[in-house]
Amino acid sequence: MLFKDSKKKFAILFIFLLFFLFFVKFSKAVQIQEASDILTRLKKGVPANHTIKLISPSGINPGETIVLTFADGFNLGTIDYTDIDLKINGAEKDLATFPSGEAWGVEVSSQKITFINGDIAIPADALIEIKIGTHAFHQTVGDSQIVNPEIAAVYQIKIGGTFGDSGTIGVIILEEDQVVLAATVELVLRFVIEPLPTNTQLGGVNSAFTHSVQKATKASLPFGEQIPNQGIILGQRTKASTNAFNGYTVTVAQNQDMKSGVNKIDAFPATNASPQPWEDSIDPFGVIPNINTGWLGYTTSDETLTGSNPDRFGRGTSRADYWAGFTESNIPYEIAYHKGVIYDDIENIGFKAEVNIFQPAGDYSSIITYTCTANF
Repeated sequence: MLFKDSKKKFAILFIFLLFFLFFVKFSKAVQIQEASDILTRLKKGVPANHTIKLISPSGINPGETIVLTFADGFNLGTIDYTDIDLKINGAEKDLATFPSGEAWGVEVSSQKITFINGDIAIPADALIEIKIGTHAFHQTVGDSQIVNPEIAAVYQIKIGGTFGDSGTIGVIILEEDQVVLAATVELVLRFVIEPLPTNTQLGGVNSAFTHSVQKATKASLPFGEQIPNQGIILGQRTKASTNAFNGYTVTVAQNQDMKSGVNKIDAFPATNASPQPWEDSIDPFGVIPNINTGWLGYTTSDETLTGSNPDRFGRGTSRADYWAGFTESNIPYEIAYHKGVIYDDIENIGFKAEVNIFQPAGDYSSIITYTCTANF
């Protein structure tokens, strides 16, 4: 009887161990619910920088990997770790060919980029940001970009690896993505930009009205002749629909300051992260030509942007009453966001130009690039 009891206890213990091992092996596999990729260009066949953000529900143990698999059509070319930045919970991580200590290893092969954790465990729900391209600068400035596919369509970037979490990001590649100052992009996602009529209030009761001699169109923002210290405001209305689970993001970038030969109109002195009011009492104050003698700025009626300050352009009666400038060229700035499936989400986007008497005469222009990204 003692021998039979021992066999029974051993069998129970063995079954328990099997259950425990099975539970441990599969408990970490979690679907990533928040992931996105913002590209600097959406046009087919052109190079683009990628900024990928995701939240890992499970965290990452030492030695585990994150693998980004780009759909066929994307050309990774000569991308290596020197073209990549990795930031986790706001802290930059050193990268190398192989992991060592706190440094991560990076391997690029065909359509895959593999990140290998060093000796530091990453906690659950960590925010991971990956920059791939010429905007990577932590250790070295990147000199290579990923080339977009040659066919306009929706492509997937898959997230996997031994860290256990998995997910998918949708990326839209378009026939064309650039216009002069404004445009309509009526392709995938039902993303449309329409001109705002003159005398349209941009947001809350404290916000400005559009006013100009010439009207905005789908393809241009004709600010016209500038009278010193009398700003001109034009606007567009964006409309977006998507069935992506995590909604969409719209950004806008300027290729350069508005220029006329060697002369330029500066960016309004406030950032997208911290917009400021542009009241009648605040005018370009420079007395040396081309140094704060003219400003171009933008605002949005969206109160639900990403980040810790989603209503940074104003809320309620002050919605769209705060302004920002294109403080860097060719950098996409967020102007609209919605989390979740949406149909015909509408936002007003305002642009304001103002000069003083020290701004040199000339015909000024620049190019604006809009990007609409689905967040799967």
